[in-house]
Amino acid sequence: MHDAVFKCDLSAPYKLKSDVFSLILPIFALDGKATNEAIIYYKGLYLEINPINEAIGRATIKDKAILVFCLSQLMVKLNNSYETGNIASFTAYDFLTTIGKGTTGKDYKDLEKSLQRLNNTRITTNLTVKGISLPKGAQLIAGYRYNKTTAANYIEVILPEWLIECAHKGIVLDLHSTYFEMSRPLHRRIYEICRQKYGGHKLKGKISISNLHTLVGSDSSVAKFRCDIRKLTQTSDIPGFTLTLQKSLLHINKTLQKPEQPTASSITNAAQS
Repeated sequence: MHDAVFKCDLSAPYKLKSDVFSLILPIFALDGKATNEAIIYYKGLYLEINPINEAIGRATIKDKAILVFCLSQLMVKLNNSYETGNIASFTAYDFLTTIGKGTTGKDYKDLEKSLQRLNNTRITTNLTVKGISLPKGAQLIAGYRYNKTTAANYIEVILPEWLIECAHKGIVLDLHSTYFEMSRPLHRRIYEICRQKYGGHKLKGKISISNLHTLVGSDSSVAKFRCDIRKLTQTSDIPGFTLTLQKSLLHINKTLQKPEQPTASSITNAAQS
């Protein structure tokens, strides 16, 4: 693939997007403590996650925000027949404010660590979605450049070929506009599972706690996980869905709502620069 840069234009209306692979599979760790290889089996599906350098660790679900951001911007350009590429360009400030983070020195350092973990993580799976399969040891990102020589802190994220193919073939799903506002990793992952399984015409379903435990990729015991899910069902933190726990089954009901309208970020300085 010939490298080409596309600029993330935050002034244009857009919807948040995720690839389907990471909605189905627990590719991303719930926290930064996961540093070792992980192998997960689920109903014939296989997922192996390998951090190249254990000192850097595996990519977390909070790190996934970078991929969601880049993919969302790429889809805007594809859907409007604009020029695209495989390298997303944006400023650290625009990214951090878009996902609701602060802009302190620590926030900038945490962003760089997220890029490092994404670049450090490789995955292998037998999952095929609409004819697309991932190569062995697939990259989450193919590289990045973090230019800290200017106040703007420009970033270029090189997207892997499999993610580009998902974008071009429409193997993506919309995420709720409040996705970045879900601060708890477990809540964000539960939303992803609900979105993938019941975000279409299916209005309700159920899943066992043990199967959900596997799909979430939780490192806690099943008993502790069940307690966490019970607490979650007592809140309204999963947008678009109502959850009810009955014994060892989680019942998921889709909340009928008016379709969300794309919203444009209030941040325009990157687009105008």
